[in-house]
Amino acid sequence: MSLGTLAGTSGPGADPAPGEERSTWAALKLAARWGLDTRIGLEDTLLLPHGERAEGNAELIAAAKNLLAA
Repeated sequence: MSLGTLAGTSGPGADPAPGEERSTWAALKLAARWGLDTRIGLEDTLLLPHGERAEGNAELIAAAKNLLAA
């Protein structure tokens, strides 16, 4: 069962699985592991994976790409 199914948000047009603040990076990794679409932005968290404050969405996206590529 997918995260989207559990949340009642799976299927065409469903929002990608987000996290919120402390859970953002764990949710991102879990969604990727389950093959779900993911997204990241300042609306999800202001912090990078190691706790530093992100300067903007581009920095969060780069951190997410690096995290998922590892």
